[in-house]
Amino acid sequence: MTDIFLPGQRWVSHADSTLGLGIVTHADDRRVTLHFPAVEEERVYAIDRAPLTRLLLKPGDQLTSVDGTGLTVENVKEQSGVLTYYGTDTAGQQRSVVETELDAHIELNTPIERLLNNQLGKPSDFGVRQTTLEHHATGKVLV
Repeated sequence: MTDIFLPGQRWVSHADSTLGLGIVTHADDRRVTLHFPAVEEERVYAIDRAPLTRLLLKPGDQLTSVDGTGLTVENVKEQSGVLTYYGTDTAGQQRSVVETELDAHIELNTPIERLLNNQLGKPSDFGVRQTTLEHHATGKVLV
């Protein structure tokens, strides 16, 4: 893994999605330590095989801060390896949220987010989706 782990960054575990969003508390040449506030756990991973993906939001994405405020991301800036998200909150006010202030309970909404974080559906769900798409294609929409 060629990722650089720095204190304050937020990462998601592929191995256990129930942990929520982790925050790097320590990193050295071989190991990285993350605290997972959603479950009040600390985990240590070998850097070269850590099952982690950095949470990188982009303009248009939604986030929730630890104080419960929602924000639509409009711009992202990095300082010393830690991201700050700028955008409009749910009250219509311009606001910034440092990634250390992100809520630990995250929902992965886009297909690519779910895929990258190993949030895969059950094989039996495929048949339901296929049938639905076939009905839409033929104009036979079930109500």
